[in-house]
Amino acid sequence: RQQALHRPAIIMTAAAFASANAAEGSTTTTTAWDPRSPSTLIIPVAEDNGFQMNHASSHDGVGCNEFETTALMESLDAQEEYMKQDGKRGTLRSLQQLSRRYGVALHHCLEKWEQQLLDGDDGAASVRANIELLKLSYAVIQLSQTFILRPEVTQQYMDYDDLSLVQGAATADTVRYLRVHHLNDALAVGPADAVNEVLRAKYPDQVGGTGEVYWKIIEKLALRGCLDEVWAVLCRHSVCQQSFDDESEQLDDAHGRVLESQREAFQVLQEILLSAPLPGGRDETNDVGPLDGESDDGDDEGGNEVPSGIPRSAYKLWETDEDVREKHGYPAEYYPQIVQDTYGAWKQIIERCNPSLALLKTRIPQLGVLIQILNGDLSRIQFESWAEVLLAELIYQRPMQRPADIHVRAEEAMKRLGYDLNGAMENLVCSIMKGNTNRVIEVLYQCGGESGAALPASMTALVYHIFSDANLINAQGLDFSVASELLADAAYAIVSSFANQGKHDVGVKLASQLLIPHIGSNTDARLSSVLGEILESHAPSTDADAQTLLGMCNGLVKRRNVPLADGCARMIVSRYRHYQSDDRPGGAVHWLMKGIELESSLLPKNDEEPWQQKEATRSCYSILAEQCLLLSQQLLKGLLGDGDGVAVSFEKADEIMQSLAEFESARSIESVGVLGHIVEMGKAMAEGSEPTKCASSIVACLEQSARKEDDEVVASLAPPSLHRDLLRLALKIIEQDGRRSNLSSLADPAASSFDVRGVQVLLESFAIHEMRQNALGMTEEDKDAIESMREPLTKALSRAFVSENARKRDPSYFHDGADQASNYSILSSDLHKHSQIKQERVVAVMLDY
Repeated sequence: RQQALHRPAIIMTAAAFASANAAEGSTTTTTAWDPRSPSTLIIPVAEDNGFQMNHASSHDGVGCNEFETTALMESLDAQEEYMKQDGKRGTLRSLQQLSRRYGVALHHCLEKWEQQLLDGDDGAASVRANIELLKLSYAVIQLSQTFILRPEVTQQYMDYDDLSLVQGAATADTVRYLRVHHLNDALAVGPADAVNEVLRAKYPDQVGGTGEVYWKIIEKLALRGCLDEVWAVLCRHSVCQQSFDDESEQLDDAHGRVLESQREAFQVLQEILLSAPLPGGRDETNDVGPLDGESDDGDDEGGNEVPSGIPRSAYKLWETDEDVREKHGYPAEYYPQIVQDTYGAWKQIIERCNPSLALLKTRIPQLGVLIQILNGDLSRIQFESWAEVLLAELIYQRPMQRPADIHVRAEEAMKRLGYDLNGAMENLVCSIMKGNTNRVIEVLYQCGGESGAALPASMTALVYHIFSDANLINAQGLDFSVASELLADAAYAIVSSFANQGKHDVGVKLASQLLIPHIGSNTDARLSSVLGEILESHAPSTDADAQTLLGMCNGLVKRRNVPLADGCARMIVSRYRHYQSDDRPGGAVHWLMKGIELESSLLPKNDEEPWQQKEATRSCYSILAEQCLLLSQQLLKGLLGDGDGVAVSFEKADEIMQSLAEFESARSIESVGVLGHIVEMGKAMAEGSEPTKCASSIVACLEQSARKEDDEVVASLAPPSLHRDLLRLALKIIEQDGRRSNLSSLADPAASSFDVRGVQVLLESFAIHEMRQNALGMTEEDKDAIESMREPLTKALSRAFVSENARKRDPSYFHDGADQASNYSILSSDLHKHSQIKQERVVAVMLDY
């Protein structure tokens, strides 16, 4: 197997394996690819009781569970859709959307995988370690979407040349990233029993006496900007429930006025919380991917606005994704000034509503912390991590922070809580926030890209391709393509991972789906060789799988990609062998013809070099020709009575001819023509038809003519190996003619099955056969056999002349209803273009004239 890796390869070829054994002093070991697995070598070892078959994997695939498989399929589908784009392909916006789809696929994978762990299916430490590595890969991909794949700057951004200088352009995405990857569950604020009791209680603020857990939940939700959930928890407060109780209207005036003021205060607080235009949204619903399906789409209606007129969906103004903004009726571009004015208006509402909330804060002192957070006063908060500090700061204090400066705020938050800036995670986050593309690829590769795991290796290659398309990779000075090597590693990881699980067809299909979009635009032949190698060693288990792979490769094969065509041809041969092993010759030759059509697409289409001539060196053509000729020999032996099982052979041959009838190109293949004639002979003899049918087929096989596919060399349709048996069959027919002529008049035209031309063909073939035997050296038995043919052929020629003359004497021979005028209209210069009978009729007319 050809390898061009520029680092230590993990594949061991058959030759290398044998050489290694020889170097150790042992005998050379023969190895072969396992036809059931495209990444497994079979190594036979001789033992006393026979051979033991050992196996060695060509690559270190580590498997791929159902969740990883789904994520891999979703990612490859996203890549395929992106590659089909014309106008948008290659733009930073489209690449950012593609990266988001990769992230969403990873998120769904992790979510289901972790749920399986919670259900107790598999809690092994190695599994948890794999999940953590995949989480890190997901975090790196999502962070790179914000700080590396920045959409192009348009004229609305005034004089800015880089989106990193636009205020607030990355705040929403950063908020979502921090919430997904760096914060613990907001409910993890105390013992699980205490939290569950708060969630179940009618008046949760009274649990534990002081309601400490209750208010801690509200604080954590507020710090991460989940104000919708803050209100959902706050409205269950005992005071809030009493204020909105219908029975409160029946109380006395003084008590009723107090409840009325509380109710109005809660309503104001509700409007403040549910209309907050916070970057990233007021909940975590869409933290995974782009905002493409909100649960509150109806909140834009009138009546859902605070007095200043801020709609509840105003938080979408922070989005820089063009499709999201257009879908929700906002301008196609992000406008920093509009965002700043809307956010400032919300802050002013909070200040104006402070008097209304004063009485409520007196009644519920703990609300003071929530109001302070909304006002941006975080001095009383005990933060747990640098991410929580940065998140609260971006939401309530510095939402208009420029993307280029967010890493500064992150470093300040880390220093504030005593984190080491050189720590692995801290250094990674800051590095990517600064736009370090190489760091992303390095981490992805270390987190599984080099492990042989299908999903991490594929993600590394796909993300590298995104950066490459965005011109963010500097690969100058390298004498190989990093993109090609990563894609090749990913393809091998996919194939070997699925092969280890017995899912060879799935692995090869996914590897093909990964590589094919990159082969057309790739400048080197590396990926074509990789995919061709994978297909060569793959044996599809069903016709449908084979058809799917052929359809995927069809476009590249039509563009004369030789490695892929070779791989597809070997895959077709494997289907042929499958049908052969099941004794279904019709299906076998059907696949061979598909292979011939595929291979012929690589050959030049011109008169000087017909495809049949060159196709004879190709695998499928050679196999079909060999099979047809072998079956032709068996049928001839059976017709001569020299072989057994003629009925079975005839049934196979008939099935083959019916299958080949579907392909127009099959008519051009000589061996197919020979088999067709022999099948017709068998049918004629079985039906007891006139021997002339069988005779005409023999003549067609033996007649010498200029073969266009062999540069006009004169040769017969049947190969020389069949000539002797064809002559013997012809002699049997001649013997029948002799017996029939003894019972009838010698002048009976039906006394000869061969016409003059047919006997001449037999004589020519006999002469050639005799010369060949003389050249090879003949035994006495051979000489007797040849001499026994001479006299019958001579008599056959005389009988043919007599029969032909008898037919000519019959007036119907020339005047059998044919148009006489047509005989007069033929020019002598064109006479050679017509049949022998037509020529004789014209000459007879000329003599009569």
